[in-house]
Amino acid sequence: MASKPVAGARAGTTGNGKPAAPRARPYKDFLTPALHRCFTSAALIGLGTCWIEAILMAKPSLFWSWFPFSFTGIRLGLLFISSLTIFILRVAQLHIGARTDTSGMSSLLSLGFNKATFWTIVWYWISAFLFSEVYIFSTPSTANLAWVDPGRSYERPRLNERAVLLRTMFGILAFAQAIVHVCGDYDSLRIPLPASTTSNRHWDATGRPVAGQERAPLLQIRDKLPRLLVRSLILTFVVGIWGPVIYFVLLRSMAWSVARTTVRPFFTVHKSQTPSGLSDVFALWARYMWSAAMLVLLWETTNLAFTIYATQAPLKKGQPLTNDSKNPNGSLINGLRSKREIPRSMALWELRLISEGFEDRRNTIYNDFEKGGASTWLDVAGSCMAVIQGVSKSIYNAQTANLYPAQPTTEAAPPISKARLTQPLQDNPNIFNPAPRPQSPLDAIADGVGSVAKSLGQSSGGSPLVKKALTILENPAGQAQPGAQRITGQANRYALDFLRSPLGSPFRVSFAQRANAMVFGSPYSNAADVHNAVRALTRLAAASLREDNFGQVQKDVAQIMRTLMSTIRELQNLLRTLEPHWTDVYFDEKRRAPEIEKLLDALKEGLESIVTTFGEYIDALGISRQELRLAKELVGQRQEMVAIQQKS
Repeated sequence: MASKPVAGARAGTTGNGKPAAPRARPYKDFLTPALHRCFTSAALIGLGTCWIEAILMAKPSLFWSWFPFSFTGIRLGLLFISSLTIFILRVAQLHIGARTDTSGMSSLLSLGFNKATFWTIVWYWISAFLFSEVYIFSTPSTANLAWVDPGRSYERPRLNERAVLLRTMFGILAFAQAIVHVCGDYDSLRIPLPASTTSNRHWDATGRPVAGQERAPLLQIRDKLPRLLVRSLILTFVVGIWGPVIYFVLLRSMAWSVARTTVRPFFTVHKSQTPSGLSDVFALWARYMWSAAMLVLLWETTNLAFTIYATQAPLKKGQPLTNDSKNPNGSLINGLRSKREIPRSMALWELRLISEGFEDRRNTIYNDFEKGGASTWLDVAGSCMAVIQGVSKSIYNAQTANLYPAQPTTEAAPPISKARLTQPLQDNPNIFNPAPRPQSPLDAIADGVGSVAKSLGQSSGGSPLVKKALTILENPAGQAQPGAQRITGQANRYALDFLRSPLGSPFRVSFAQRANAMVFGSPYSNAADVHNAVRALTRLAAASLREDNFGQVQKDVAQIMRTLMSTIRELQNLLRTLEPHWTDVYFDEKRRAPEIEKLLDALKEGLESIVTTFGEYIDALGISRQELRLAKELVGQRQEMVAIQQKS
């Protein structure tokens, strides 16, 4: 027997005389507060990191070094502003899914001239500037990091190149971290994919799945801190080695000019001053390593905290976000229909969670009707089917757009027609007129060869020289072809050797990258949306056998099964027939594409649940015996793969 609907579910049909369901609020009204809570939690992690670093910058003191209402508190506030700039950057450039660039060079071309890359560099530079000023302000006077060196009483104040170099090093560090941020796709939110039922998965007392990605955020941050520390030290050390080289070779005069312009309103600095050189270089380098390591660790911790909290499941107090709505299903459908990727992806994720572990809320999807014969089930199923069918549409669009043309082939030159010896004489020929002048170099050669032939006589055998000349004239393209083939072959060999080298890695377009771009779209992958749509639709269909009191799901079971089968065949055909790109020098005949194989497994798993649940009712559902047999064959392929994986 189906459970009672949860409080706040939609009202019954208006045709039965019951009041109409309240107007559904937009899905963003529930998602935005959830994201605000995530932002606040991540900001607290950043604030704690800033407090620790403010204590490390303070003068040794048993009480005042950590007490917030002291200079440590002022440093804490300024350092937190440096951390907030990274949060602003993340919120502004947030997107769902990983990039689907086909090669490193295509990524470079798309990101190198991108406005988002420019703003990433700007925000990291602002953060580094604020941090560097706080650190220099916290150092004692013996560190000699002031803007101006007053010198002796009889000397003019001079710019302190130690301070100029240290600030320039922080700017170089900001640029390097921005490149790491862009290349590492830090702005991407990777929604966890639903785990397969054959994987190692645990379930809690309520029957809800518990996976590794659902651990407490603080535990996830704790586990990744050692790796963050190592990464921070590596970047700090690399910039510490190459930064001074870049400064003295490229940036010294410009940095000196900017520094002089900056301090002139406050100090009397002569325009003709030149860089004064450095003193106590190793102490300065040690100070850079210490402060830069703290800054990079602050950046990495801020990014990690934001990513972990922003990818938390769309739940509030253990319940779906839209449960607080007066019309929960209506708000959820608004999210599924949203044109913006973040609300739509989160709504699909919430729908998948509802289908897996919230039986009361799931029942409302079957039993909730709308005016004019529509229902929540039709809206939900239609949204999921559109996402699944979008895979086939994406493949078709990529194939018809011819995004990856084959290697260009040079067409052979048309053969030169031979004049027949038995061709009749021209009408009224004047054989005493001089021969016309040759119009091309080839005609000149032919004319010369003809003169030689006449001088040697018109014997049937002819001279070997004449035979060679006539052969060249008859087929000049054929004679030139071996040389061109040798040149082309050498060029191809050099190109392939380059592609096999480490330097050729950015230019290689692998089979898996091409297939992923065709299946999941570009510039960002929608793999999570497809997985969530498949899992939600198939779980809702399978559970309807005992929970759908009105029997409305059974009308769509055949269409669901056909859509799954069609998508499976499309993906299998793509993996079987897609030609490798000519730069894919490490192409394997196994044609492996792990992300597509995961999707195939999810589709077959969903198809298996449909076949297992409704197999004995195929006659009433409009499914033919042949379709059932084909579905079982596809399910059997998956079961064979699962058995092989379990044995291995």
